[in-house]
Amino acid sequence: MSLSLNIQKILNSVGRVTIGKVYTVPVNDNDAAPKKYVDDAITSGLGNASDILDLKFKSAYSSYYHENTYNSSGDLTGIGIWENNTKTVSLFTVALVYTSGNLLSSTLTDIIEGDVLTKTFAYDSNGNLSTINRVYT
Repeated sequence: MSLSLNIQKILNSVGRVTIGKVYTVPVNDNDAAPKKYVDDAITSGLGNASDILDLKFKSAYSSYYHENTYNSSGDLTGIGIWENNTKTVSLFTVALVYTSGNLLSSTLTDIIEGDVLTKTFAYDSNGNLSTINRVYT
């Protein structure tokens, strides 16, 4: 199954992410090397922690075993990432909540580090994504 239209809109609106004042990190599905940039940003003490968490998740998604869950409407409602297919060591989870067919919020949890990034999405009267509020804890 493919990502829901709302999530695809959000991913398309992100494009590239700038970490700190030094790193511009490609975050599309065809990029094979985001992890190097994330590791460099972490060890250099650069960057916004929520951006780094986003990038760690995207790198892990392409590198480790993952499963997606969907609701009856076909919307993506969860992502789990584990070290391998035995699912013994959980690395990340994402929970997605919808209202009236629009993505309302996403909660990304780094299981190992205990970091959580919650994003709340708002839409204009035409149903276009207007704002994303990010809370990192």
